[in-house]
Amino acid sequence: MTPSEQLVEELSANVFLREFSFSKTRFKTQDQTEVELADHVVWIDDLLMVFQIKERCGGTANDEDWYKREVLKKGTRQIRDTLRYLRDTPNLALENQRGHVISTSSWHQLQIVKVVLYFSPKRPANARAYHVSRTEGFIHIVDGHEYLGLCSLLLTPSEIFRYLTYRQNRCIAGKVAGVTERAVLGQWLSGHFDAEPIEDYASVIDRLVPPTTDDDIRFITTGLADSLYTPLTMEGPAPNYYHVLAELAKLNRNEIAAFKARFEQVRAASRRNELERPWRMIAGSGCGFLFFGIVDDMFNERISALEKFTMASKYELKLKRHVGVAVAARGKQLFAEWLWMDGEWSYDDELEAALNSEWKPFRPLREEKTLLYRLQAL
Repeated sequence: MTPSEQLVEELSANVFLREFSFSKTRFKTQDQTEVELADHVVWIDDLLMVFQIKERCGGTANDEDWYKREVLKKGTRQIRDTLRYLRDTPNLALENQRGHVISTSSWHQLQIVKVVLYFSPKRPANARAYHVSRTEGFIHIVDGHEYLGLCSLLLTPSEIFRYLTYRQNRCIAGKVAGVTERAVLGQWLSGHFDAEPIEDYASVIDRLVPPTTDDDIRFITTGLADSLYTPLTMEGPAPNYYHVLAELAKLNRNEIAAFKARFEQVRAASRRNELERPWRMIAGSGCGFLFFGIVDDMFNERISALEKFTMASKYELKLKRHVGVAVAARGKQLFAEWLWMDGEWSYDDELEAALNSEWKPFRPLREEKTLLYRLQAL
C-alpha cells in the first residue's frame, strides 16, 4: 500500500466510517481467478463510491506522460474493471475496515460515483477534471491533495456525495474549464449553483465558518453496535446496526446538529425523571427519527415503549423508513436503545383509531429552512 492509499484509507474510515469503507479488495471470481477491485470502495446502502489512487513516485517519464499512462488510461481502466467485476460476481463478499465480511447479491440499482485520485508533486499540464468512458460513463479525476482538503470541509458522506454529483453536472455542462477545483467547491458552498464559473469563488472557502462538535457524526455512532435493539428489522447483508448507521451517514451537518439537539433534550428529561412527549425530525433522505426519554418507572419497559412510539410515528408520518432511539439516564449511566423499521406504508385500523383518539403522543413537526454552510461576512 502506497502512502497515498494509506492516507485515503484512514480518511475514509473517519468520514465514511469503517463499516462502509473497504480497502481489502482482493477476491476470487467463480473460476477461482484472483482479481482486485479499485484501491478503495465505499458502500452505504444504495450509494457506491469507487476510488482508484495513482501516486507519482519518481521514474524517468515526464509528468504529462505519467499522467496519460497511469491516470487517464490505467486508472480509468481499473475503475471500469471494478464495475464489471461487481456486476458479474454474484454474492460478492468483501471485508470492511471494521473486520466484518459484507456480501451482496446484486450491485444493480446503486447510485455510483467513480473517482480517480492522483498524487503528483507537480500538476501535469494535461491534467483534466474528468473522463467519459464509453461503457461506464462519467469518471471524476481529482488531484488527491485537493480531495483531502475537500474532505476536511465536507464532514459527512452525504455532503461529499452531493458535491461530487454537482461537480459531475458542472463538468458535463462545460462549466469547470479555466477554474480550479477550489473555485468549483467554493461556488457550491456559496449556493450559486447555476452562476457562471469564476476563480473568485475560491475565496469562499476561506470564509467558511469552521464546523463545530455539533456537526460531528462520531458523537452519534460511538458505541452504536452495543446498544441497538432491532426486533422488527429485516434480514440484511450486514450486522443489524448497519441499517441505523446507514441512515445516520446520510445526514448532513445541519441534520446532525438537529439530531444532537433532540438527543440532548430527551437525555436531560430522563435525567430529571420528567416524562415528555417524544421529539422527532425527518431528514432529507426521507427517513424519520424519533427520540424518547425514559423515566425511572418505565425503565424495564423501555423496549416496548420504543417499539410502540416508533411504529406509531412511522405510521402517522407515512414514511417507509424510521429510526427510534430511547434514552435512559440512570445515575452516571446512559442507556440508548435504537430501533430501525423499514417497510411500505399501509393503512392500519388500530393505529388509525389510536392516533385519532384523544391520545396525542407527538409534538407537531414544523419545517425549518437553514443554510447548510455559513460564511463569515466580508
